Amino acid sequence: DQTCALAASMALAHAQELKDKGVTIYTIGLGSNVNTAFLQQLASSPSTYYYAPTADQLAAVFEAVAYSLLPPATPVRHSTFGGLKARYR
Repeated sequence: DQTCALAASMALAHAQELKDKGVTIYTIGLGSNVNTAFLQQLASSPSTYYYAPTADQLAAVFEAVAYSLLPPATPVRHSTFGGLKARYR
Protein backbone atom coordinates (compact mmCIF):
# COMPACT_ATOMS: atom_id res chain seq x y z
CA ASP A 1 0.00 0.00 0.00
CA GLN A 2 2.86 2.38 0.78
CA THR A 3 4.36 1.82 -2.68
CA CYS A 4 0.99 2.47 -4.34
CA ALA A 5 0.50 5.64 -2.32
CA LEU A 6 3.96 6.88 -3.30
CA ALA A 7 3.34 6.08 -6.98
CA ALA A 8 -0.02 7.88 -6.89
CA SER A 9 1.52 10.90 -5.18
CA MET A 10 4.31 11.07 -7.75
CA ALA A 11 1.86 10.69 -10.64
CA LEU A 12 -0.26 13.56 -9.30
CA ALA A 13 2.81 15.76 -8.83
CA HIS A 14 4.06 15.08 -12.36
CA ALA A 15 0.59 15.61 -13.81
CA GLN A 16 0.40 18.99 -12.04
CA GLU A 17 3.80 19.98 -13.44
CA LEU A 18 2.56 19.19 -16.94
CA LYS A 19 -0.73 21.03 -16.40
CA ASP A 20 1.21 24.06 -15.14
CA LYS A 21 3.10 24.02 -18.45
CA GLY A 22 -0.15 24.02 -20.42
CA VAL A 23 -0.23 20.33 -21.31
CA THR A 24 -3.71 18.84 -21.50
CA ILE A 25 -3.94 15.46 -19.81
CA TYR A 26 -6.69 13.03 -20.81
CA THR A 27 -7.47 10.02 -18.64
CA ILE A 28 -9.67 7.03 -19.42
CA GLY A 29 -11.08 4.63 -16.88
CA LEU A 30 -11.83 1.16 -18.23
CA GLY A 31 -13.95 -1.43 -16.47
CA SER A 32 -15.69 -1.64 -13.17
CA ASN A 33 -12.59 -1.46 -10.94
CA VAL A 34 -11.61 2.15 -11.70
CA ASN A 35 -10.31 4.72 -9.25
CA THR A 36 -12.42 7.51 -10.73
CA ALA A 37 -11.35 10.14 -8.21
CA PHE A 38 -7.66 9.52 -8.94
CA LEU A 39 -8.12 9.65 -12.72
CA GLN A 40 -10.16 12.84 -12.42
CA GLN A 41 -7.35 14.41 -10.37
CA LEU A 42 -4.80 13.43 -13.01
CA ALA A 43 -6.91 14.83 -15.85
CA SER A 44 -6.61 18.47 -16.77
CA SER A 45 -10.31 19.10 -16.20
CA PRO A 46 -13.57 17.21 -15.70
CA SER A 47 -14.05 17.23 -19.47
CA THR A 48 -10.74 15.40 -20.06
CA TYR A 49 -11.68 12.36 -17.95
CA TYR A 50 -13.57 9.63 -19.78
CA TYR A 51 -15.06 6.35 -18.63
CA ALA A 52 -15.58 3.20 -20.67
CA PRO A 53 -17.41 0.42 -18.81
CA THR A 54 -16.20 -2.17 -21.34
CA ALA A 55 -13.49 -2.47 -23.97
CA ASP A 56 -16.22 -2.36 -26.62
CA GLN A 57 -16.84 1.27 -25.67
CA LEU A 58 -13.20 2.36 -25.95
CA ALA A 59 -13.50 3.24 -29.64
CA ALA A 60 -16.25 5.74 -28.83
CA VAL A 61 -14.12 7.23 -26.04
CA PHE A 62 -11.09 7.59 -28.31
CA GLU A 63 -13.30 9.18 -30.97
CA ALA A 64 -14.63 11.66 -28.41
CA VAL A 65 -11.07 12.53 -27.35
CA ALA A 66 -9.96 12.95 -30.96
CA TYR A 67 -12.99 15.08 -31.75
CA SER A 68 -12.27 17.32 -28.74
CA LEU A 69 -8.81 18.04 -30.15
CA LEU A 70 -10.14 19.40 -33.43
CA PRO A 71 -10.21 23.14 -34.10
CA PRO A 72 -13.80 24.38 -33.66
CA ALA A 73 -14.14 26.19 -37.00
CA THR A 74 -13.07 23.27 -39.20
CA PRO A 75 -15.81 21.20 -40.89
CA VAL A 76 -15.96 17.55 -39.90
CA ARG A 77 -14.91 15.00 -42.51
CA HIS A 78 -15.29 11.23 -42.46
CA SER A 79 -12.84 8.68 -43.86
CA THR A 80 -12.38 4.95 -43.76
CA PHE A 81 -8.92 3.38 -43.67
CA GLY A 82 -9.30 -0.35 -44.02
CA GLY A 83 -11.72 -1.20 -41.22
CA LEU A 84 -10.99 1.97 -39.26
CA LYS A 85 -13.49 4.80 -39.52
CA ALA A 86 -12.29 8.29 -38.61
CA ARG A 87 -13.82 11.70 -38.11
CA TYR A 88 -11.46 14.60 -38.55
CA ARG A 89 -11.30 18.29 -39.31
